[in-house]
Amino acid sequence: MSMDCINQIKERLEKYPDLKWELDGSTISVSPENGFTVWLAESEQGCTVGYNGWHEEFSDKNEALNCFAFGLSEKCRLKVFIKGKTEYKWVLEAFEDGNWVSYSTTSLIFYPY
Repeated sequence: MSMDCINQIKERLEKYPDLKWELDGSTISVSPENGFTVWLAESEQGCTVGYNGWHEEFSDKNEALNCFAFGLSEKCRLKVFIKGKTEYKWVLEAFEDGNWVSYSTTSLIFYPY
């Protein structure tokens, strides 16, 4: 199942020439100056969208594209937990009704203490 999300993202990014992005095989990533890296990887099974270490799998193309765009919006933030120099947990938060709400957490199974 080829979703062709990357080409749609590239077309949308043309409207933002100051935004730095990179294409590496089947993965596209955007790294805003004052934010976290937002990436999308395409495979035959669907897409994975990630913000730094947080990630979510999608079989629906529109949901994947919406999640990618959300990561670049001001309504999204990522709470990152670090032990020493290692990031080990990422909490996706959305700004709703004047408050930041936690939606999803991704973490490493093993991390340094």
